[in-house]
Amino acid sequence: ELISESVSSVRETISLKEKSVVENTDFSMEVVETGAEFVSYIEIDKFNQDKQVYIEKLLNAVNDSLLRFGSKVSRGYGMVKIISLKKISFDLGNNLDKWLDFDMFSESVWDSTEEFVSDNRFSGFYSIRIAVKQKSSLSIRVFDTGTARENEKYVPDQKHITLRNGKAVITGTSWAGAFRERFRLFAGDERTEMLFGSENNSRSRITFSESVIDNCIFKNTTRNSIDRFSSKIKSGAIYIERNCSDGTAELFINVPDDISENDKKCLSAVIFDLNLGLLSVGGLASVGHGMFSIENISVNGTDKTYCLEKNDLYGLWR
Repeated sequence: ELISESVSSVRETISLKEKSVVENTDFSMEVVETGAEFVSYIEIDKFNQDKQVYIEKLLNAVNDSLLRFGSKVSRGYGMVKIISLKKISFDLGNNLDKWLDFDMFSESVWDSTEEFVSDNRFSGFYSIRIAVKQKSSLSIRVFDTGTARENEKYVPDQKHITLRNGKAVITGTSWAGAFRERFRLFAGDERTEMLFGSENNSRSRITFSESVIDNCIFKNTTRNSIDRFSSKIKSGAIYIERNCSDGTAELFINVPDDISENDKKCLSAVIFDLNLGLLSVGGLASVGHGMFSIENISVNGTDKTYCLEKNDLYGLWR
């Protein structure tokens, strides 16, 4: 049950290979944007201790982004954060009338109930948090740009993707695509498909979040298109693009702890390349867009930023 106004939008999706669009892979899908709030209820036999522990593990898995909802869950969609968790128990032998009078859908019955906390969790995953800062403009483009903003003379032909509230985002698919391609260069096709999944054989074992960019600056840039063979400007090929720069964001990655030592080393190398500006995200990478530096990195809650300074490929996993 939704308890706050939700906003849906349409996102265009394509498939890329070596930064080139794969033919006939574009499609549109409707998504519920970040920030929607809802409430859900679970009824369970309190005397079944095993089942109760398992439910608590599932709820913590939701909070830890190990359990997501809907489609494309390994690419930034379906993440839910539990902001309130409460529990009320009844003994039907002594409180049958109280249970019969109980209305779980009434907010008033929960107001005086304390928050419920459980330490029961699934193990077997590395949870990586990466705080990044933009080193250059970012361009993950959409072409439905709406109307001109205040004090803006022209409507841009394309702009960096944003939520309805105006916040710029880096989609999970963009993060995953950049990481996958660089990982493939280090580990090869077979190992990449085993970790990142393949279209026909297996689903991805590594998951990425969508990142909301804070404190960024939007800039309109007038660009032209150059013929790659003659190096001349194409006739009439002038367009306005709105991109964002100078922002900060957080990326969350979950990966199973049973991946090989070589895969850990290759994944560390990808993260180090991101920090050095050698791995770009989004479009126009060949002209300097999409570069980041890492301000902080932690694995399972432990600060590992020092590993970047020491170029310690294995330190992230110890």
